[in-house]
Amino acid sequence: MTEGPDIRSDWNQHMRQNVLNWLVGDGEKHLCTNALLLLGNPYLFQKEVFFQQFDEVEQVGLFHNAVVNGKKVTFIEPLFGAPMTAMYVEILADMEVQNIIACGYVGGISSTARIGSYGLVTEARGLDGTTQAYSPSRSTFSASDLLVKKLQQQLTQRSLAYQAGSIASIDALLLEDDRMIQNFRDAGHCFVDLETSCLFALGTLRKFQAAALHIVTDNPTNKTIDSGYEHEACFTEQIQMALDVLTSLD
Repeated sequence: MTEGPDIRSDWNQHMRQNVLNWLVGDGEKHLCTNALLLLGNPYLFQKEVFFQQFDEVEQVGLFHNAVVNGKKVTFIEPLFGAPMTAMYVEILADMEVQNIIACGYVGGISSTARIGSYGLVTEARGLDGTTQAYSPSRSTFSASDLLVKKLQQQLTQRSLAYQAGSIASIDALLLEDDRMIQNFRDAGHCFVDLETSCLFALGTLRKFQAAALHIVTDNPTNKTIDSGYEHEACFTEQIQMALDVLTSLD
């Protein structure tokens, strides 16, 4: 009996091709050099407001190529959790994207972090399974110095409240409790989320520049909770800052 192509010798390449087909499609497709990665709850995504930031948008599978102020960027609608983030980011790296800025949401661990302020992540510690799978012997990864500097300039120029510091990324969200948060504070972390360490780890491993500019949505240290989602008012400015940085890189 004649068998099909022998893919057993390189199963990883087979899976990569499958994911490429799922996310980008079967035809000849191209993504832009710079990419905006949205993280967080897709049910809260202000899609209409977001799409208004662009002059043109072309869908490329589950990605989008867009034009803003004459410059091209790729963007990804909101992803939730490190495993999903890793698949999309791996494809971006395979297609030679050079710079990725993530915009999402974090818990602010410092006692002074207020809802609606910004978290500029300089370093991420991966306590999630995905980061550990990619890097069993290393758990801490840094953001791109260049992208952090440019984002910091955006925040300063707009006189916005922010804190720069490290983040702990976890995947067992429902196990988060006071003891865990205290451990993060003792370790010097400023924020907690689900995805940033995975992005930074892949940036290091796949050699692209990565950064993250997040909005603080709650503070587990002082038990401040934004039950009315008032932090969403910051969404447009957050996106504009990231796009301003990405379009300045060409």
